[in-house]
Amino acid sequence: MIIESLPNAPPQTIIVKPRVLLPGSKKSRFKQCIEICATALIWIPLICYFMVLYSLATYFVYKILRCVSASALSSGANPNSQAEAASSTNITIWSYQTVLWGLIMLYAVYYYFDRGVEDRDGHETRFVRNWRLWDQYADFFPVQMILSDELVKYSREQAGLSHEGNTNSFPGLPADRNYLVGYHPHGMFVVGVLVNFLTEANCFSKTFPNLKPWVAGHHVQFFYPLYRDWLLYSGCTSVSREALLYHIDPDMNKNKGNFVVVVVGGAPEMLEAHPGRYVMYLKKRFGFFKLALETGSSLIPCISFGEPGIVGQVWNPPGSKLRRLQEFGMNFTRIPFPYPVFRYFFPVPRRKPINTVIGAPIPCERILNPTNEQVEEIKQLYLERLEGLFKRYKDVYDPGASEIVFI
Repeated sequence: MIIESLPNAPPQTIIVKPRVLLPGSKKSRFKQCIEICATALIWIPLICYFMVLYSLATYFVYKILRCVSASALSSGANPNSQAEAASSTNITIWSYQTVLWGLIMLYAVYYYFDRGVEDRDGHETRFVRNWRLWDQYADFFPVQMILSDELVKYSREQAGLSHEGNTNSFPGLPADRNYLVGYHPHGMFVVGVLVNFLTEANCFSKTFPNLKPWVAGHHVQFFYPLYRDWLLYSGCTSVSREALLYHIDPDMNKNKGNFVVVVVGGAPEMLEAHPGRYVMYLKKRFGFFKLALETGSSLIPCISFGEPGIVGQVWNPPGSKLRRLQEFGMNFTRIPFPYPVFRYFFPVPRRKPINTVIGAPIPCERILNPTNEQVEEIKQLYLERLEGLFKRYKDVYDPGASEIVFI
């Protein structure tokens, strides 16, 4: 479902699959439980759960069988029965452990031969992207995908575009090129990325029928067994230069129409995530813009209102002891160490609307070896478009927020 009439929003703005904040009913509380599970899926690699469950299950089954064996031995049964009971117990324990370890070894073989797939096509499948869980997850906050007025105008100006069923509203984007999308800000969970681009909860494929979405994530995430598989089957790829070139360089991949989302601020921007503050870590970022010029990919600014406010973290202004400690750890591990404000003994997000506004593409002429001046020029144009997008929609989706800041 697509609507165009939005109060106080710029004309022609479109919400894809509108959602409303649900009241605190039993249904909403159930969805909150679903959300807690999804939060754990994001924050805690599944392998930790499986290892703990396996250890506990093995321990308790072993204890139960030992108790049964001891009971049989002390019941006064004949020696032959006692020996048979002990032998049966040992065989059962051995069989149980053999099956579990066999499954683990099979996965280990698969994991070994599947290494590096995150730098290529991955295993993206519509089945995982269409899970009902993601729609419930989007309803919880709720999360909406907004097509900005400039994006709609750009789309309607493109000749030859046709969007079945919505021809007069949003024709889509041309599939004869690749798109490099900058997502801002990172926040704590990047919920807007998960809902809008890693799943079909907000109908991405119906809105952009000729484009294939990819999300570039930190390479460390692909080290965790099982967790990496969820990412790969959802359409996640590594944020390494090799992986990005594979998807957007016309010399490496002849396929066009790739829509690659990159959280440009990365890990340092996570430490700036506080409600109402839109701090973008972009001044030191040049590779993102250079890559767009080298491949001739169109740049698209994208800003998610409400993303910084769903999870609070301990106040850590620049220069504070906590921030210095966090930056020290990040310099060695490349991983941020935020201290979220906990709810329900988990870093559970608040129910705050998240509205992801997608801007219009910025065409980039392909330059195989761009100069620093050319990179700086396209970067400044991108920042101007991003700031303009923020100012036009701030009063609509986060009126109490401070002004955008680039660091």
